[in-house]
This record gives sequence, structure tokens and C-alpha cells, in this order.
Amino acid sequence: MRATKIYTADFETNVSDDNIEENKTDVWLNDICSIDDYSHITSNTINDFFDNVILLGNSIIYFHNLKFDGTFILDYLLKNGYEHTTSSKLKKMQFTTIISDMGVYYSIKVRFNSENKKAKIECEFRDSTKKINGKVEDIARDYNLPILKGTIDYKKRRVNPYTPTQQEIDYIHNDTEIIARVLNMQYALGMTQLTTASDTYNDYKKFCGTSYKLLYPILDIETDDFIRASYRGGVCVVSPLYQNRVLEDIIVYDVNSMYPHKMCESELPYGRPQYYKGKYKPNETYPLYIQKILVCCDVKKDFYPTILMKKTILSFKEYLSSTNGMMIELTLTSVDMELLFKHYIIHEIKYLEGYMFMSSKNLFRKYLLPIYEKKCTTKGAEKQLNKLKLNALYGKFATNPRHYSKIPYIEDNRVKFKNGECEIGKPIYTAVSSFITAYARKQLFDVIQNHYDIFVYCDTDSVHLTKEIDDILIDDKILGAWKLEKRYKKAKYLAQKTYFGDKGEKNDIKIAGASKEIKDKITFDNFEFGFTCGGKLLPKVVEGGVILYSTDFTIKERK
Repeated sequence: MRATKIYTADFETNVSDDNIEENKTDVWLNDICSIDDYSHITSNTINDFFDNVILLGNSIIYFHNLKFDGTFILDYLLKNGYEHTTSSKLKKMQFTTIISDMGVYYSIKVRFNSENKKAKIECEFRDSTKKINGKVEDIARDYNLPILKGTIDYKKRRVNPYTPTQQEIDYIHNDTEIIARVLNMQYALGMTQLTTASDTYNDYKKFCGTSYKLLYPILDIETDDFIRASYRGGVCVVSPLYQNRVLEDIIVYDVNSMYPHKMCESELPYGRPQYYKGKYKPNETYPLYIQKILVCCDVKKDFYPTILMKKTILSFKEYLSSTNGMMIELTLTSVDMELLFKHYIIHEIKYLEGYMFMSSKNLFRKYLLPIYEKKCTTKGAEKQLNKLKLNALYGKFATNPRHYSKIPYIEDNRVKFKNGECEIGKPIYTAVSSFITAYARKQLFDVIQNHYDIFVYCDTDSVHLTKEIDDILIDDKILGAWKLEKRYKKAKYLAQKTYFGDKGEKNDIKIAGASKEIKDKITFDNFEFGFTCGGKLLPKVVEGGVILYSTDFTIKERK
């Protein structure tokens, strides 16, 4: 039996027009659900919630979107005599937080003032979205659970003390129980860490045993900074030939588990890298390298730019098309160096320095291939759990050792934040992530470039084309093969992550920042730059917690 009991929880909060006008909100219904027997503790106010939490004893309680519910928790703590601390050892009436400089909530840990002076009662509030991807309603369906998410009137004005209806109680019970059921499965498998990435990483370390430290030695922070400059994300490209046009009969191919495939089939770095000055020279012992260069270049005619610039806005990618006659500094993996020479006219280049690495194709094969096999041969919850484990590992190696935390405080009767000091931990092994993503980009750019005339769109692990092709391996199951995922009767692509694909019975509408409610208002005919509708929800921190208020959403044209 676990000494610390695990629960899920949810708040229903006042978001009526009156609350928005008053800049004030509160909790009118809350629920705590055990992941062991799915029993519920339901109450009306946040005061009752904390009374119930104390009665539970030492516990971990998950909220599915701690950034929202956690603001109510912070508001309560800071207004009821609790002190924020950065110490890992909590005293009574103290709490600590893990909130990133980008405002991402991971944990709020509280030590309570119990009546029993010898008792040490602590509760850690965690974010279950770091463990389970997706919305609650989708999770219930994907995991084939025996319950589904319900509906209630969110905008109704509810004044405490409020007596909830049975429909409202059933609604919140389903919300907490859906997450509780999935966490029950994860904890049964030993997945107890703060995030799924940490779960899988710890499992992989155990799999490696004593060889782990030899494969992935801890590098000094300066070396990691150099390597980290080569780490870039996935490809997202719209063809200028087909942008903002009405297209017909579009084919969508998707790679089967893109990143796990690269981890199983590609030469990946390991061991302690060797520093070199100038240009890398072929070395059988150290065949991979990361090179820092100064370069003046322009993308070739009818070639796509491949160098993803480090500074991006939100999720939109910016690629290097030209250095405008200047020499600029780049740090690239050997895979990206190959793409640089293939796709760009190099006017001048100077090789500065780099690190070279030993390599192997066997770092992850024995660990990941059985997981992939289970993902392909199972359904429902088991399939989803294996899918989580399969995709969570690669990015963990690039965890940034520099951490900036947000520190909460109360001002003007609402929660605000200030920046904490930078904390520097130990890097893991960033070079692995750099090469995994580089190989993925190369596979995509090779297909894009080889089919320049019929290529329409690409995002991370898929390509959209105007017709079928026969020069790629197509199979629904083979790891790394392409699967014919979808066919659109007609489609329109406005920008990165902004397209409309008409499949006949159901449409694919991808618009960065648009909710389901907004997408429901979009048709193929009104899908264009400048389209505006209401329904975009923005968070506003107010007295008592946070309110999501509605404003207009517009599809904006981006250069």
C-alpha cells in the first residue's frame, strides 16, 4: 500500500457575466476522487475543500489543468496565512511551487497546521496534463473508459451557499473519475513521477543499468550550452505554390512514430564528446559532430529553407532563407550541415569549433521496440499508455538545466507573480535530442524536396500532397514507414498550423489558438484571413482566482 494516497480533484468556479464585471470569482463546487476505489468527497466552497484535504492526511492530488485550478489554491493559501518558500523542507503553514518562467504549473506543495502537533500533513497538488495528454472528454473515449464527460451550464450565476443539482454533481464526479481511472493504470505500472517524460526516462535508466552513466555522462554547463544551440524542433511548412488556394483531392501521409523510429534506426551520439577547433575531420571513432560556423548564404531556387531559427513566435516556425549578405553564426548537427549544403548557396563559410561523438544504433532499440509492438497490437487504455511511453522519452534528454521559477504573491487582492532567481541543475544529454529531431527533419525535407511540385504542407511528422507517390515505404504498422492517413475532398492552407481539410463526413480544422467552439463556427467558405467570431477564451486573474472571459478570435495573416 502507498503511504501517500493519490487523488484527483476539480473545481467548478463562477464565470458568469456578473463575475466578469465584478472581477471576482469563487469555487461553487469541488470534488476529490480516490484513484484506488473512485470514492468521492464533494463540497461547495474552497474552505471546505481544504478542510477535506487536511483530513486525507499526506496526499498527492491531481488537477487536469493546474494552471487554472492552482490559481484558486494560491489565492486561498496567500490569503489564509500560508507563506511561500523556496526551501524543499516545509515548515507548518508553508508552501512551495514549481511554476516555470513561462507560467507552466507543475506542482504546489503545502504543509498544513494540524491539530496534532506531532503530525506532519503535507499535500502536493500536481498537473495531470503532464501525465495524460488531451481533454477530459477525449481521454474518456481514447482509453475506452466506462464513463464519459457530461455537460453543465458554465455561465449560470451561482451564489454561495449554493446547492448543486444532481446533474452538476454527476458532472464533476465524471471529470475527476475519468482522470483517476487513467492515473490508477499509470501508478500500477510504476509511473509515479511528475511527468510522463520523467516516468519513461527513469524506466529507461533502470533498463540501461550500470551502463547508463557511461553512455550519457554528465557534461559541464558550458559544453551543454554549446550543444543546446543545435537543438531545434519539428518541421512546419506551407508551400507558396498552394498557399491560400482551394485545392481538391489532397493526400496526407503520416510517419509511424517518427521520433521513436529515429531512436531505433539512426546513428545517435553517446559517451564523452571530443572538442575540436576549426572544421570537423572524418573520424571513424567519432563519426557524428556538432559544428559552429559563420556563414553567408541564400536558399537555392526551388529549394525549401531547412535551418530553423531559434527565435520563434508561439508555435510558428521561422526558417533562414537568406543572411542578407552578412556572416551569421550557426551551430548545427552534422545532419543539418548536410541539409545546409544541399539547400543553400554558400557564399562564404568559416568553421569555428565543434564537438564530435561516438555513435550507435542500439541505444534505444531493445527498450523501445517492445513498447512499439504493444502499441500496435493493443487497444484502448493499454494502447494509449504504450503510446505515451513511446513518445515521451526523446525530449527528456534535452531538459534545460537552467530553471527560472515564478514566485506567487498577493497584490490588489489577487495573485501576481515575480521572477525567481535562476537555478542551474545538471544537464542530461542534449546531443541525443538534437540528432533525433535533426534526422526527423531530414526525412521530411527529403520528401518535400523530391516532390516539390506536388507538396502542399508539412507539420512535424506528416506531409500533404496533391497526389499519391510511390517512392516511399508505405505501411500502416512498420516503424518509420509512411501511412496514408487521410484524403481531403477539398482543402485550403492559409499558414502554418492553419488549414481546413474537408473529408466529407468530418472536417479537419487546424487553427493555432482556436477552441472547438470557434472551429464549430468555421466553414470552408468563411475560412480565410480576417475571419472573426466571438468565443475566444482568455484567462484573467481576479479576486478569488481566475476567470475565462470571451473575446473575438481572428485568423490573422502572418508574414
